[in-house]
Amino acid sequence: MESLNPVPDIENDQKLLRLGNWLPAVHNYVETLNSRDTYYRFKTIHNISEHLLLVEIARTDPELEVQLAAVQKIEDESVLIEIAWSDLYCRGVRMEATEKISDEAVLKRLAKECDNKSVRYIAIGKISDQLLLSELALKEKTEFLREAAVKRVTDETVLARVALEDEIDGIRGEAIKKITDKSVLHIVLEQDTFENNRLLALKNITDISTIIHLALTDEERRIVEEAVSRIEDEPTLIMIARKAHSRIAICSALIKIHDQTVLKDFLNDRLHESIRIAALRNFTGQEILIRLALESESYWISPAAVRNIKDQEILYKIAENQDSYVSTRKKAVMHINDQHLLYKIARHNTDYRVRYEATCRLTSQHQLYEIARIDKHWKVRDVATGQIKNKDWLREILKNDRHLRVQEMAECRLDGKWPDDYDYD
Repeated sequence: MESLNPVPDIENDQKLLRLGNWLPAVHNYVETLNSRDTYYRFKTIHNISEHLLLVEIARTDPELEVQLAAVQKIEDESVLIEIAWSDLYCRGVRMEATEKISDEAVLKRLAKECDNKSVRYIAIGKISDQLLLSELALKEKTEFLREAAVKRVTDETVLARVALEDEIDGIRGEAIKKITDKSVLHIVLEQDTFENNRLLALKNITDISTIIHLALTDEERRIVEEAVSRIEDEPTLIMIARKAHSRIAICSALIKIHDQTVLKDFLNDRLHESIRIAALRNFTGQEILIRLALESESYWISPAAVRNIKDQEILYKIAENQDSYVSTRKKAVMHINDQHLLYKIARHNTDYRVRYEATCRLTSQHQLYEIARIDKHWKVRDVATGQIKNKDWLREILKNDRHLRVQEMAECRLDGKWPDDYDYD
């Protein structure tokens, strides 16, 4: 044993005897282990090919990443199988070994009998034996293992049993994803108490009568929205908008309808605000839109009406209307393309938030420079400065503006950058 003294840091003499043929590799590894440097031990692994040493490293190294690197170097399947079964190794090492095993018979035993559930999980994900997978999908008590088996099952009879009988919502969902039998999907839609599972079933349903029935009568939001999204026939959508039980169904249908007469009927003041907003999505009647934008007392209706107004002068009038909500006035500015009108708003509007929106849409460098110099609110000057390209102008702003944020913007733009926290709107 004296000849083994060059590597005294390995504690067990029997271990040294087993590794005796590879003393240079052992010595190299022990030196790096003594250094307590994970990176160097990890790097050393790549120069080791002796399985016995790799196995020892996989069992004893204090760092998981080094242990895993050792297992990844092992090619002998019998060694990998021994590691997978042995509780001498940590869970991560056993899982890594299982990932490399290709023997189906071994994997089946691991999947069913191994004492470590994580190893079983990896094995289940690798086997193809439908009989065993079906057994596990129906009888396995551990939930995540049962779910892993369901993901691998192809037998629709087994999947149907899981979809209808399993007590765990997520496991039923995994089965439902793979089912094509319409009768089973209909039962799920009628009986499952978990909304997400019903939604998964609906996505595999093609029967339009079932889809329409759900759109008209269902009470769960996502089910109704999915059902209506599957309908493209406008007369059917109109029927749903008129007869559906829920506002969600009515609104979901209205945003897909383009019949102007129908949409006009749903702009009645007596209807719920959300329905009127949905009807405005595709409504183009300019007279009604203008009236709603200028006169509606609703915080939500007036900006929704602005969306489809085409006349630039009317949009300008709305932007300048101090009796309108700021949200409506800003929305009007966002739809103005006339640079002359935008400049008038940016220079003269009494609300800085409206001026800010108009300034964002200006393209004239001279107009932006003027606003950056004279606007009373720093946010407007700041956004104008951010769009200026002339470095002499930027230097002047940096020198003369008294607000720190505007100075910072000018300085950043001189360097071709943006402030890190630029988000003022």
